Amino acid sequence: GAIPAVTIGSDDGDRLIAALQAGKPVRARIAVDARSTPAQGGSVVGRIVGKEAGRGHIVVGAHFDTWFVGSVDNSSGVTQLLALAELRAGKPQPRYSIIFVAFDGEEVGLYGGYDYVRKHAVATPEPILAILNFEMPSAKDSQLAAIASSNTSPLEAAIEASGLPSTYPINAGLEAV
Repeated sequence: GAIPAVTIGSDDGDRLIAALQAGKPVRARIAVDARSTPAQGGSVVGRIVGKEAGRGHIVVGAHFDTWFVGSVDNSSGVTQLLALAELRAGKPQPRYSIIFVAFDGEEVGLYGGYDYVRKHAVATPEPILAILNFEMPSAKDSQLAAIASSNTSPLEAAIEASGLPSTYPINAGLEAV
């Protein structure tokens, strides 16, 4: 992106925060020796056809590639995705189709999700009604849970009616995220 970013570990982050809070000067020298290697990836897609197929579908996704802590980021999200798909497969046919997608390439720029949305726009005129994305739980505070959504009235009303705000202590619009 336009703004370079570097991820640091929790221990180093805690030391930097403590130094800043103590009023100590903080300086960083960062040297990055990066190489780009062309590669290919692929997403895994499953579909439960809804009663009103063609009128819209709901995408439920999680990325399966990892960067540093794969047991957290994001095998936990993929586990949630698979558990929900299994649970939903045993239920009556949903109103709208449900697409379950395990995305590849999230850690290198969200390419898997973008690829799915771009291909969807070309492959079918069926609108995406909502996208639910399972991302890793907090490794530091496993009690932290959040829901982020687009600020659209129908989606906000559905989230409110579902009771999700009482389940998730953090409820934010995607523009804030």
